Amino acid sequence: MSNGLQPHVELVSPVQAVAARGLVLTSAQARDAGDIALHVDNAMDAPDSDAMVVMLGRTIIGFSRLDSPTVTPTRTTVDPGTVTLRAFALDRAWQAAPSMRRRCTPVSRISCDAAPTAACWC
Repeated sequence: MSNGLQPHVELVSPVQAVAARGLVLTSAQARDAGDIALHVDNAMDAPDSDAMVVMLGRTIIGFSRLDSPTVTPTRTTVDPGTVTLRAFALDRAWQAAPSMRRRCTPVSRISCDAAPTAACWC
């Protein structure tokens, strides 16, 4: 892993979806993030979701699912700019990399209480 590479996210292509479905999570992350393969498929099919891959260079190291909710639990009007982080996960092999921990620190500060289905650790 090169220190010069910076992780970035992009919309999942059909080819990338195959790799994203195969991400390996820790048991704790799988418990909180759920079935990543199911998230990939559901997000690609849902008109109000975006399936995103976390890339490091040309390598898929993670997945995130963003939802644009149309209703809220309180039945109030939803701001059209609202986006919900439904799931976030880095492959287990990349979670232990010291350089990734440093780069993921802002993401790992996301409150899992605020997004209980997100796996917030890096």
